[in-house]
Amino acid sequence: MCGAESEKRLIKKCRELNSEIVANAAKVQTALKLSEEDQSTIAALKKEIEKAWKLVDASHEKEARAKETIQQLKLEITNLSRLVEQGAGLSLGQEQTVRARTAEGTPRWGGGGGARSSVSRAAVGVARS
Repeated sequence: MCGAESEKRLIKKCRELNSEIVANAAKVQTALKLSEEDQSTIAALKKEIEKAWKLVDASHEKEARAKETIQQLKLEITNLSRLVEQGAGLSLGQEQTVRARTAEGTPRWGGGGGARSSVSRAAVGVARS
């Protein structure tokens, strides 16, 4: 009976090993499926990262353009301020000239009226305001 018992033990051992192989094969299949899913997730995340970097680059470009616009506007403000100061200076100078002529008794515009004198009066009115 020794041979029959050995055979039964070998058959039992083969069945156990076969069950283990089947279980391990299922685990391998699961691992492969998870690996594929991971690869898909990795690819999707890479695409998201690329989009994010593109947004960052676009944001940097917008920021650079905004800084450039700010610089241009600051320069324009400086130039306009200078022009306003020059204009105010001329207006003060014109007003002084008018006052001096008025004091001399020889106003620039006499009683003649006309378009020219009204323009001059309007200019003086603007200069004083």
